[in-house]
Amino acid sequence: MDKIVENGTWIVEKTTHLDALDIASGASVVAPEGKFVTLTVDGVGYPLDPGKYRGDIWLTVCDEFIRSSLRFGEETVSSFHAGVCINDGKVLESSSVLPIVQDGEVSDKETVNAKIESREWDFNGFYITGKSEYRIADTDIRLYGDGTDDFVGMSAAIAAAGEAKVTIDNCRVETEGIGRGTLFVGEHAEVTMNDSTFSTVSHVPTPEEMEAGAKLQRMMEPPWAIGLRGNGRTLNVAGHGKLNINRSHLISNSWGVCSVDGAIVNRMNIKDSLIEITGDNGYGCFSICDDFMFDYKALGDYGCYDTVDHSTFNVAYTGILMSLGNSAGEFKNGSVVNSKRFGAYVCRNSGGVLKINSGSAFKSKDACVVVMGSNSYFEFDNAILEPGNGTILQLQDTDDAGMGADVFLIPVGEADVRDDRDLTVAIPDEDVFVRISNMETTGDLLNSTTNLMACNRKLPPDPNAPYHPPAPAPEIPIGPDGKPTLRGFQGEDLVGAKNMDVQLVNARLTGKISAATAAYKEGLTQIRQDNCEELCNITQTPAAPVNNGVIVSVDAQSVWTVTGPCYLTRLTLEDGGTICAANGKTLKMTVDGMETALQPGVYTGVICLTVE
Repeated sequence: MDKIVENGTWIVEKTTHLDALDIASGASVVAPEGKFVTLTVDGVGYPLDPGKYRGDIWLTVCDEFIRSSLRFGEETVSSFHAGVCINDGKVLESSSVLPIVQDGEVSDKETVNAKIESREWDFNGFYITGKSEYRIADTDIRLYGDGTDDFVGMSAAIAAAGEAKVTIDNCRVETEGIGRGTLFVGEHAEVTMNDSTFSTVSHVPTPEEMEAGAKLQRMMEPPWAIGLRGNGRTLNVAGHGKLNINRSHLISNSWGVCSVDGAIVNRMNIKDSLIEITGDNGYGCFSICDDFMFDYKALGDYGCYDTVDHSTFNVAYTGILMSLGNSAGEFKNGSVVNSKRFGAYVCRNSGGVLKINSGSAFKSKDACVVVMGSNSYFEFDNAILEPGNGTILQLQDTDDAGMGADVFLIPVGEADVRDDRDLTVAIPDEDVFVRISNMETTGDLLNSTTNLMACNRKLPPDPNAPYHPPAPAPEIPIGPDGKPTLRGFQGEDLVGAKNMDVQLVNARLTGKISAATAAYKEGLTQIRQDNCEELCNITQTPAAPVNNGVIVSVDAQSVWTVTGPCYLTRLTLEDGGTICAANGKTLKMTVDGMETALQPGVYTGVICLTVE
């Protein structure tokens, strides 16, 4: 059967099989109201654009599959369009485009040895929800064209929601397009991926595409204010989703690979796997608690926890990005991060922990860990830390000006002013804590934080520009302690000077631990999207503390070999512990300007260690 649509609109009332289809320029083919129609030619899905189509042609008419979900505390209603739709353990044929599933067998429990290929925007290979247990094995999925909302799984090759439990075995998934993810895990779903390869490739949108996307409220790129670039992430975990990745290879050319976003409470476990960014920017995994209506304090546990077990990350920007709430991560059992910038980037984090242990290695061109605007804990135990710039931990002022910002204004030439902070005590819910144990390492830990609050500064308004009132900030619930339940989301809650507490426990450290000043490259006064690589690109120089306390304790089994000037505010040296100068030089200590013999004990004040 042949069909020619010369003009006007052809409403396809029911699923139709054709040998030829011609759609003239200006003509259109649509589904009845409340349904959608999918064009497949020889099993491949295509958008219903004008053109001549020949082969085994199906126009499949399906019911819209409407789902409601929470995103950042607000309800989102979406209509999904999938090759195989599974709900409550049954294939929902009325909402599935089954002619696009080639070769394999589709049942209520599994799909095996299948192929799915589509060139249509927002098309899902599988959408599995309700109380379903489903397996996808030995299946290839290739999807081309953009996705409009990866926060809810629209356009993902495989999307799991509801209370679904999905197992993916030996599958190969490739997607290409802006925001075109391979996998989505949302609501209360749990997905286990084994022995599979998932990759996504995105391109840089044109200004016209960006403008059109803004009208649809699409997130087509990450916030530049954290130094990220790109237009697609390989997967996203949202809601209460849980993801287990075993013996798999996951790839993105930009932005990120293993993302968590629009999430409430979730877990991601990566084991025996390879995670790669092939382009010049992007992260390996993301850990964030970003539902500002959820009370994470009342949870009594980490809202987000990424575990990386015996896996390798080859990344361009950072191995892990830890942000809002008490989001956390752990690298264990010989995991390796090879990064062209940072091993970890931690910003606006409140009470989270990053653990690197059991032989795991962070090998980074810049600092192993960069921290800003955070109250976080770092536990390095039997770890390998190899920072290319010599800095293990770079604690600095926040230069993340926030989503929607146009510019970060560098406070050139400004000096911090002493306030009444106690620089000798680290406060558990305010400051930064580092524990180095059972290992030997070389590198510096520097604290250059101030109270300048430059990240909150804005350019004066252009008097000739039309006035657009800012969108109202969301009202974040306040906890019993009078503080926001999601700290760091906005305002000055976590921004400002920090004390850094460093403990050496059965450890040997060669390097500097010190308060410091910080400077961006000479002549730089502003950082915008086009030069966002300059974010965190600072030079820290040891200097006497102002509001940035540094507290160090060296236990009886530890040795700290000092390589240059260090400024502390509290020093504890246990009997049996050692603090010495490098290369046979002499170590000198002054406390509040008075030369003092270094022996076991507790010292407070402005403590200066110098090597002569």
